[in-house]
Amino acid sequence: LTLAPGTRLFFHNNSNLIVYGHLKAEGTRSEPILFRGDRMDKIGFVTPVPYNLVAGQWGGIYLLNPTGQHVLKHVTINSGYVGIYYVNRSKLHKPMLEISDCRIHNFLFYNLVAINGDMTVSNSAITNSGGYTVYLNGGKHTFYHCTIANYFNNPTQSIARDNAPAFMMMTLARSYPMETKVYNSVIAGSAQNELSLASRFDSQYKADIAFSYIKRTKALTLPQFRSIRWSAQKDTVFKGTVQNLEKELLYNFMPDSVSPVRGLADPEMAKRFPFDLNGRNRLADGAPDDGAYEWGN
Repeated sequence: LTLAPGTRLFFHNNSNLIVYGHLKAEGTRSEPILFRGDRMDKIGFVTPVPYNLVAGQWGGIYLLNPTGQHVLKHVTINSGYVGIYYVNRSKLHKPMLEISDCRIHNFLFYNLVAINGDMTVSNSAITNSGGYTVYLNGGKHTFYHCTIANYFNNPTQSIARDNAPAFMMMTLARSYPMETKVYNSVIAGSAQNELSLASRFDSQYKADIAFSYIKRTKALTLPQFRSIRWSAQKDTVFKGTVQNLEKELLYNFMPDSVSPVRGLADPEMAKRFPFDLNGRNRLADGAPDDGAYEWGN
């Protein structure tokens, strides 16, 4: 399945996009590709709420080909049950998924599930879910300049978020060895601990997580973590983490002016991704920020 820039797919109720072949969805910054529900009206709350702001309006994208070579670039996916469910049941093959310059936002269960497949995610914002925002189990997964954040709780959702962290590395029940790399990224949210590693031997887990901001009440002292800014209680990370339509407030995952993610990125790594998700030059001030967005007024 190949989708051209500017393609808009609208899904009804629980309908899904199930891909048994290859998905090539390559938009541009000026003509992104859109996946969303088909309701254009509003729910009649005290303050009417557009259906597109409420999770669970459609199913999700299922990538099920064990030899799939999938590419998503400049794609916006929002407000279903699951964003991308990328699962491989074969022990003989391993698929590949490349995600770049994408927004995956507001899902009732999970935004991005990767099981027994390799994956590279760059310059993308993966935000707000009732459960795990990113779930990894089997395969090699690399994240560059990503914002992974979960502030799902708000009055417009039918459920509250559970206790699952935004970013989960799970080594149990997987078929393929795991390796996780995270660079110049932000992992944050409304829970106390937004990153978890479920492994029998944490110190032996193959990972390199560096030059990133991570929300946890207690820092991890594992050797896989280096140059990490662990969260502090009074941190203001983003410009907007609450949605209130009466006050005309929407989520805004750009760094706040006092955000600890400002200037935190490794400049050499940032040179590989000189423009943020909004097209802003993250190298202009000589101190690139962590995450998908560079600070700006």
